[in-house]
Amino acid sequence: MVLAFNRTECSVVVLVGTLLVCLIALAGQSNRASDDVVARTFENAQILSDFFRFTQEHYTESISGVEGVAFTIDPDANPDMLMYPATLGRRYTQSFNRTHPDTQFKIYSNYPFVTSLGREIDDFGRRALNQLSADNLEPLRAVEMLDGGRRRIRLAMPIVMQEGCVDCHNAKQWELIRRDWNVGDVRGVREVSITLEPLGLHTQTEAYLLLILMFGASVLGVFVVYPSVRREVKNRVLFHELSLKAEAEAQKNLETANTDALTQIGNRRYFDAEFELMVAHFSKEGGSLSMLILDIDHFKQVNDQFGHDAGDHAITSLANILKNYTRQDDKVARFGGEEFVILLANRAPHSVRSMAERIRCKVADHDFGHEGHDIRLKVSIGATSLQPGEGPDEFLKRADILLYQAKETGRNRVCTDFEDQTDIALAV
Repeated sequence: MVLAFNRTECSVVVLVGTLLVCLIALAGQSNRASDDVVARTFENAQILSDFFRFTQEHYTESISGVEGVAFTIDPDANPDMLMYPATLGRRYTQSFNRTHPDTQFKIYSNYPFVTSLGREIDDFGRRALNQLSADNLEPLRAVEMLDGGRRRIRLAMPIVMQEGCVDCHNAKQWELIRRDWNVGDVRGVREVSITLEPLGLHTQTEAYLLLILMFGASVLGVFVVYPSVRREVKNRVLFHELSLKAEAEAQKNLETANTDALTQIGNRRYFDAEFELMVAHFSKEGGSLSMLILDIDHFKQVNDQFGHDAGDHAITSLANILKNYTRQDDKVARFGGEEFVILLANRAPHSVRSMAERIRCKVADHDFGHEGHDIRLKVSIGATSLQPGEGPDEFLKRADILLYQAKETGRNRVCTDFEDQTDIALAV
């Protein structure tokens, strides 16, 4: 049987064929576009998770070994308390989730802190907690269909225990069920979920299908690829700014916490940290570490006679004298009140003794006058060096005893426990 078609029928066949080609091409393009969007969204989720992890790890490393540094944007928080990395992470995710409703962060664990007990974990979260371990660090991915044709892209990454976090997470104060964490253990799961709206590519007429076929690439670029890239760039900038801000604030607060407000030299916190590090270094590597501890004689009389402003002026002037008499690698700090301490690296005993005497003489000759008052000061100094096998407490105690000896034997003198036991008290 031979089929014969007239022009109209041929036109209809061509039109139907064209429509079918358009539909097939559109369906193929739509599927490819959908797959591409999913792949790019997973890449975006990976980038966001990596940025978050980098920010938290960088912050953890920057505060390692430091206690009590103020770092908070909460005006009601205690400025003497350090924000734990876990708290920093929770605040970042909460802030991000509030401003980005289509992109959400979640953190969950089989061994949560008390503040996280009762938090609901769905099937995907439980599957991530069960699958991710020290032997399996590959991210877990899932695509969920929502109402209205929307899809949710979910990416779960393991939270690996860092060296700087082990002691804190094993501390009894957190009342965790498990307190035997080691570096490299999977502490929990960090999830990034991104909700995707429908592509919105629907056909109504033959002309619309042809236009979609002609401009499909442009439509996909404008409505799919560009927003995805834009969100990625925006999130990169956001996380970069947060990281820089966190680092700058941490550094600023660290400097403020370690500086004496009156004299602008190191305070007791600064001295304690440097003292322990230097004692440990010289005990292990060898070399000489010496200490001068000095106290202003009868300083209370200055405050009583001339006022506290004059006393503050005298303290500040003395701090400047000490800075001028020390080298760059020496450590100068206000130990408290009218007491100062200097740590000297690799100085011979006679050099330490000579320096202490020069400082004593300079203070005695200096005019600490304030607002027309003639104010003179004298200092007593204890000088000693670190002995083999000695710890920070014993070292500091010996220096303090020598300072007390200088006070008890007449003040305005230098007392040492070097081989030559003669105390120095030159007439001024």
